[in-house]
Amino acid sequence: QKIIHAGDTNTFLSFAADALSLTTGGTQVLEFIYGNVYIKENNKALIGYNASGGAKELIKIDASDAVQIGEALNVTMTGSLSLGDSITQSKAGNLTHTMTAGGSGEAALRLIANNTTGDPFIRFETNAKTFCMGIDNSDSDKFMLDLGSDPGADNIFNVQPDGSVITFDKIAHFGSTVQVTPNGAKFSVGAAITGSCGTTMEVIQV
Repeated sequence: QKIIHAGDTNTFLSFAADALSLTTGGTQVLEFIYGNVYIKENNKALIGYNASGGAKELIKIDASDAVQIGEALNVTMTGSLSLGDSITQSKAGNLTHTMTAGGSGEAALRLIANNTTGDPFIRFETNAKTFCMGIDNSDSDKFMLDLGSDPGADNIFNVQPDGSVITFDKIAHFGSTVQVTPNGAKFSVGAAITGSCGTTMEVIQV
C-alpha cells in the first residue's frame, strides 16, 4: 500500500508487513523495519540534517559497510580506524591509553610524517617544562631528544640516520664505571688505582 504525494508520484509512503518506507524523488530515504530503523540515500545508510549551508551528514554507512561519523571518525569492517586532524582528550585526574596485542601480535605506535618537512615526534609537557623525542626532518632525519617543543629546538643528544654515531650536545654524567664495547673492543673509564705515593687516581683503560 502507498500514500502518494499529490504533486509528485515519485514521492510516497509505502507500507508492508512490519515495515514502513519513505521515498522522495524516486529514492528511498527512510525505512522502518520491525526492530530496525534504516535511513537511506543512494545505497548508503545515512543520518543527517539540512542546514543553511546544505545537507550535513552525521552518521553514514556506505556499501562497503564502512562507518563515518561526521568528518572526524571513520571505521571499516576490517577494524581500521581513522580520525580527523586533531584529537583532544581532557579530564580532571588520570588519563591512560592502553594497547594490547594478544598472542604473538605486535602493538606498535606509528608516527608518520609522509613529506619532506614534517617531524614525527612525541612531546612531553608539564606545567613548567617541555621535552620532545623524534626525528628531525630538517636535520638529515636524525633521531633526537630535545629540550623544547620540536626536534632540533635544543638538542640533548642525536643519533645519525644510519645509527652509526650518537652525539651528546649536553654534559653527560655516568656512574662510577662506563663501558663502551663497539665490535667487541672494550673502553673502560673509572678503573681506580693507587699510586706509589698513596694517591688514588681514576684512569682510562683500553
